[in-house]
Amino acid sequence: MKYDYVVIGAGASGMTTALVLAKNGCRVALVEKYPSAGPLLNSFVRRGMRFDTGFHYSGDFGKGQVLDRFFRYLGLSALVSTVPFNASGYDLFRCRKPEFEFRFPFGYAALREQLVAAFPDERKAIDAYLQVIEKIKTATDDAILASAISKGYLQGYDSISLKAFLDGL
Repeated sequence: MKYDYVVIGAGASGMTTALVLAKNGCRVALVEKYPSAGPLLNSFVRRGMRFDTGFHYSGDFGKGQVLDRFFRYLGLSALVSTVPFNASGYDLFRCRKPEFEFRFPFGYAALREQLVAAFPDERKAIDAYLQVIEKIKTATDDAILASAISKGYLQGYDSISLKAFLDGL
């Protein structure tokens, strides 16, 4: 059998890539070295501590938001159940020395307000960071999320680490 594309790896990214290509009329072979396909949630242990590297949660799954549109495009939305975030703080960052705690609220406005309250001297960098994130999010379109790269929407942001980007702010 002849294929237009061979996708190596049947994790979440490989399966999504194969599905998008197939939805666009391509003949696709999806190849996986493990006995079963699927986004396996792997973990590893380092110095006695288990680190879960799998998918935990995601925002933008509300009606009409990017992941809702993406899953509808893939034909998977009926298979996914969602639970809304706690709007006042769905995730927590905590340091011991110096003692510091930051709760990540839902939404750009709430996040900006909380970040500026915690880091008032970084207002300009916070605004610049959130503007770039909003630009990238807005550039994502319904047809194929990866098209944002091919259309140049992520130009300059697709080849820089988050650390380098934040250090530049």
